[in-house]
Amino acid sequence: MQANTDRYETETRGVNHVEGGWPKDVNPLEIEQVIRYRKKVEKDEGYINALMNLSGVRTVVLFKKIVFLIFFCWFFIVAFYM
Repeated sequence: MQANTDRYETETRGVNHVEGGWPKDVNPLEIEQVIRYRKKVEKDEGYINALMNLSGVRTVVLFKKIVFLIFFCWFFIVAFYM
């Protein structure tokens, strides 16, 4: 029996990402330029909105993790002592 599937060639690549994403006019090795750029970005309205959205997502994920741990511990204690 043969399957009628398409074959795709894949390639594995890696990236060594240490520091990046800076504009061309900002040298990440110059501390003063980095601090100046970060202050500029932190005042941007889009940056503030993105942080607010991420904090909401983080709260939901953290709540789900806590609920999972509570139920896991409860079931472990019930199974251990029964």
